[in-house]
Amino acid sequence: MSNYILQGHKAVPEPDILKWAKWFESANRVVKKTAVADDVEVSTVFLGMDHQFGSGDPLLFETMIFGGERDGFQDRYSTWDEALKAHESIVKEFSHRCSYCGTLRRSDEVKCSSCGGSF
Repeated sequence: MSNYILQGHKAVPEPDILKWAKWFESANRVVKKTAVADDVEVSTVFLGMDHQFGSGDPLLFETMIFGGERDGFQDRYSTWDEALKAHESIVKEFSHRCSYCGTLRRSDEVKCSSCGGSF
């Protein structure tokens, strides 16, 4: 596993483990966090380590959903821009879901078909 630090929004390899650890303990690694419903949050962060197991570009960023029916969902990305785009896409998806139960809204619905909540 290779270690990386952020310079601005760019991930840069850091081979010196002590320099990396010092950076890691105080760095703001949050790309974006968004509360999308009661007790549901989408969080995207810089991991600081390559989580690619196998071949391919390093996976350095992670988006996770905490709470709701998709609790524990995660996906990983190689760049800040990819991670931010994915974060915003997931957040947008929630704007089409019931804020009470998470049911996907059909285009003609005013109230949730599952729980009766308002969209």
